[in-house]
Amino acid sequence: MTTEERRQTAKTSMEIGQGEVELSALLLLTISTGLASLIICLVWLVFVHQ
Repeated sequence: MTTEERRQTAKTSMEIGQGEVELSALLLLTISTGLASLIICLVWLVFVHQ
């Protein structure tokens, strides 16, 4: 019976928290922030600035 070793890189919690932000996540964050700003501006124009 043979056994295989599993080689895994041990990472500390600090290393895990310092992951790079992928382009798709950055794009989603940018689009959602812009959309939220646009909605707030539209609400302000309709209800406050009459």
